[in-house]
Order: sequence, then C-alpha cells, then structure tokens
Amino acid sequence: MSDTAKQIIRIERFHETVEEEVVLNNGTGDLVCFFDVRPYQLIVGHSYSIRLNFLILDDPHIREIDDDSESLILRCGSGYSYQIQGRLVGDRLYACGYEFEDEAFEYDCAFLDGKMISIDVDRINAKFLPLEV
Repeated sequence: MSDTAKQIIRIERFHETVEEEVVLNNGTGDLVCFFDVRPYQLIVGHSYSIRLNFLILDDPHIREIDDDSESLILRCGSGYSYQIQGRLVGDRLYACGYEFEDEAFEYDCAFLDGKMISIDVDRINAKFLPLEV
C-alpha cells in the first residue's frame, strides 16, 4: 500500500454506543465508517490522514457502468452497506472525492482498470494513519 491512498478527512461525529463507528466528511458528503484502532486521541471537527477500504462479506458484486455515469456513494437504508460508483484506477476506486483502496481490484478486476464501476459493499473501514510531526 502506497501513501497515495491517504487522504485528509474530518471527523463529524462518533456513534454514542458503537465505539468503532465514526462519521467522516471530506466536504462532499458523510460516510459512516468503522475503525479498529484509535492510535491517538481523535477529536470531532478535526481532520486526520486516513485510508479507506471495504468489507465485503459475500462474493463482490462489481459491474462496469457507462463511462459518463455520475460518481456516487449511496448508503443503503440506515445500515452500514453502500453502493459506490466511481472510477477504478489500479487498486483504487475514486468516488465523490473519496479514495478507496483494495488490492483485490488490482488482481481480480484488472480488466476494469480505468473504467467506471459500481460495487456493493457491506461496510467501509477507516484506518487512521500516524500523525505527521
């Protein structure tokens, strides 16, 4: 994983009872995400370097869409799943100003490189990167 996948994203809020749930915003829209480790004190309203990836529990449902399709991130109901439409470049999916990283894209979806795709994900995971001094 290269550093090109890190992005600066603001914390909007934490869930009141689910410790690992956080709402992030890059200025284009909120994402409800999960994180495993809180590597330092995280403060609502502050921005941090973050990497985003997916959790897909079953076989991934990835499909090519029209090249002129709009980029979108659509939350499915009040749960954690999303439908994401964006441009696949190597192991990265770019949608609505967010960058999602998944090595499976590079290996399993190489034939879709450079194309607009739609993918259904069960959850979006966020990894908070070390603070730069």
